[in-house]
Amino acid sequence: MTERELQNLIYDVREKIRQNQQREKELAKEAERIELARQGLQEDVERLNEIGATLDMKLLRLKEKEDQLQQMIIDIEKAERTNIERLAATYDKMDPSQSGKIMMNMAANNQMADVVKILYYMNERNAARVLGEIGSTQPDVAAALSLQLKRVRQGD
Repeated sequence: MTERELQNLIYDVREKIRQNQQREKELAKEAERIELARQGLQEDVERLNEIGATLDMKLLRLKEKEDQLQQMIIDIEKAERTNIERLAATYDKMDPSQSGKIMMNMAANNQMADVVKILYYMNERNAARVLGEIGSTQPDVAAALSLQLKRVRQGD
């Protein structure tokens, strides 16, 4: 091998070494970027897990509140039904013309639903008398009450 060939070979080897060193630097930088990205992703995963746990707790509390509200609604409906039944018993004992006047007044004051409930829980005979009394002076109100009574379903 000639000196020139040897120099070319040395130059080529040095160039390859320099290229390899440059490639190693690039790979090290890339590895560093990958590690930073991995750490960032790991932090994001941890934050998301914390948020998920917080949301789970809030969802559990919300479900408990919903259950409490549902129970309150049931309790209120029971109390309302008891009150309406007691009121219906009171109207049962009244003179049909008196109870009819009161119920017409209630119907005129946007309490038609309450009147229907009271009539529903009254004794059938007394409810018929009251409806007849209402119908004698305000047949349109009696018709509306009758229509709504037809649609009432007891929620037992």
